[in-house]
Amino acid sequence: MPLRDKRATLKGHLTRVENYVESIHQGELQASVTDITTHLTKLQDTVSQLQIVHDELVNSGVDIELENEEHEKILSRASDLESDLRDLLEQRRRTEREESKHGLGGVGGNLDHKKQSSGSDPIVHARSTSLEEALALLIQHQAQAETRNQELFSKLQETILAQSHANNGSKLPVQSVPDFSGEYTGWRHFRDMFTNIVHKDPRLSDVQKMQYLMTYTKGNAKKLIEDISLSDANYQVAWDTLCSHYEDQFSVVRQHIHTFNKIPPISVLSASTFTNLFTTANSVLNSLDALEVTSRDPWVICLLLDKLDHETKIE
Repeated sequence: MPLRDKRATLKGHLTRVENYVESIHQGELQASVTDITTHLTKLQDTVSQLQIVHDELVNSGVDIELENEEHEKILSRASDLESDLRDLLEQRRRTEREESKHGLGGVGGNLDHKKQSSGSDPIVHARSTSLEEALALLIQHQAQAETRNQELFSKLQETILAQSHANNGSKLPVQSVPDFSGEYTGWRHFRDMFTNIVHKDPRLSDVQKMQYLMTYTKGNAKKLIEDISLSDANYQVAWDTLCSHYEDQFSVVRQHIHTFNKIPPISVLSASTFTNLFTTANSVLNSLDALEVTSRDPWVICLLLDKLDHETKIE
C-alpha cells in the first residue's frame, strides 16, 4: 500500500476514536474501564504506526517541511485524543469504585440482617470474603495495566519528540537555496549557496543532502541526476556529476556573451528600455570580470561560432 494511503487509513482510525469519545461525552455510550483502556491501547499503536510512515515518507524524497507540518498536526490530534481518553478512564474508574463500594455495603447490610435474624452463616461469610478479594484483585490488575500503558505511551512520546527535534534541526530556511534549472550563468550562484547551506552542514546525512539536491534542481540539471537512486553513497556521485558538467568555464563564458548579444535594440528610447540595456550589459561584464575573462579572444571565438552552420558547430 502506498505510504500516503496507509497514513490515510491510520487517520481513519483516529477519526473512529474521536467518534467513540464524542459518543461518551454526549451520553450515547456507557463505556467500561476495560473498553476505554482498549481504545487507548489502539490509539498508542496507531500513533506508533503513523511515526513509522512519517519516517519512511521523509526518506522517500517528499517535501520535508510540508511533511513535518502534516505530521505535527496529526500528533497534536492524537495527543488531544489521548488526553480525553485518560480523563474518561479516570472518571469511569472512580465511578466503578463507588459502585463497587455501595454494592459491597448492600451485601454487608443484608448479611448483618441475616446474622441478626438467623445467626452467623459461615457459607455466606465465605462468599462475601471471596467477592471482596476478587474485586480488590481486579482493581489492582487494572491499576497495574494502566501504569504499564502510561509508561509505554511516555516512551513513545519521548521518541516522537526526539524525532521531531531532529527533523526540525534539519530543516532549511524557506527559499534559502535558489532553484537551478540548468542555465550555465546561474550555476556559480547555485553552487555557492548550496555548498554553504546544505553541502557543508554537518547535521545532514548524505541521503538528506541528495534529497535537497533533487528538490532544488529543475529542467536540464534535474535530468542529469534524476536516474541516480536516492542513497548516502550516491549523493557525492550526483554532486560531482553536476559540478563536472557545469564547471565548464568556456560554456559559462559563451552563455554570458550570448546573453549580451541578445540584448534587443532600442526602437523607442525610454527610461525602462535604457535601464534594461544598461543593467543587462553591466551584469554580463561583471560576471565575466568575476570569471577573470578580460581579453577579447572569448568574444571573437563566440561571435565566430555563432556565424557557423549547425552541423559545423557540432563537429
